[in-house]
Amino acid sequence: MENRIPPSMGISVQEAFFSGDNTRLKAQIQTLLTQSVSSFDAAGGIYHSFMLGLCVLLGGAFVTSN
Repeated sequence: MENRIPPSMGISVQEAFFSGDNTRLKAQIQTLLTQSVSSFDAAGGIYHSFMLGLCVLLGGAFVTSN
């Protein structure tokens, strides 16, 4: 579990999103993707999950998916 993304990354994404800092938000999302997604992941499935997780992180909402 040493490769976990730290909670501070989630906080940083939230701060960039809610402050409207698009440049910082883009950089944070790029970092998250490069640390968590590989070319060996199923086509599209991991990105769908990533976006759902991002929605929950930013909105604190309960998200369901098919």
